[in-house]
Amino acid sequence: MSISYNMNAELGTDDMEYVEEFNLDPAIAYTPEINDVMLKYVYEGNIESIRKTLEGKGYSVKEARARATKQANNLLKEGQEAIKALYKLRKKKKK
Repeated sequence: MSISYNMNAELGTDDMEYVEEFNLDPAIAYTPEINDVMLKYVYEGNIESIRKTLEGKGYSVKEARARATKQANNLLKEGQEAIKALYKLRKKKKK
């Protein structure tokens, strides 16, 4: 049996579910890399979503992109920190 590394593994989510749902390379399943790939996927989606929202509120394309990137960078950092904390928690559980 393979070990899932995704953030929702404790809830029963298998890495292959992410691979299939997001059309990811199956080689990343059951490796910590799956979280890096998902963070990148979410990061890029955040930039687009935030940018569109800001443009809808009247920001110029340039300003909306800059603000969206800044907000997405903050969210990415939070995600990276959450994954680090999760790995620490998982290590403690193994002991």
